[in-house]
Amino acid sequence: MLEAVTLTDNTGAAIYWLCNGSITAKDLTATGNGGNELLIPGCTLGGGRQWDLGDADIPVRVNGTIEVTPNGLLSLMPGTTLGFDKNIYASPTYLVVRDQAALYALGTVERPIVFTGAATETGWWGGIEAVDRATVTLNHCEIAYGGATNNNNLSAALE
Repeated sequence: MLEAVTLTDNTGAAIYWLCNGSITAKDLTATGNGGNELLIPGCTLGGGRQWDLGDADIPVRVNGTIEVTPNGLLSLMPGTTLGFDKNIYASPTYLVVRDQAALYALGTVERPIVFTGAATETGWWGGIEAVDRATVTLNHCEIAYGGATNNNNLSAALE
């Protein structure tokens, strides 16, 4: 857990998080850094993860694809906002939920979960892709500025 942490005058991002576990971040302050943000470089999740970033108070930017692999689980807590970069290595960034994996994004009316482009430009990132027997539960969510290659914010190829 990161709570009431101040990150100042670092060369790179205020926080560079490899998403290799669960995270709770609250009341963070970032100033004078190369990026005043929590940066997720993309990752592959094979186990259960819970991300509670709704009260981080700094932007959360994803600059690589997040892939939830078979038997993996990603749970996002209310208020979490993930801003995806346009692309990395000439491929759009995505949130991909593979066969027999699960994404639970359970926002509330007061605290929706937002999946968006790091820039507010149509087609900025790939969007959310659910494959085969994936489980995707989205409550009170917004998906915006996606569809970079398939023209969809949410793409499901479910059996």
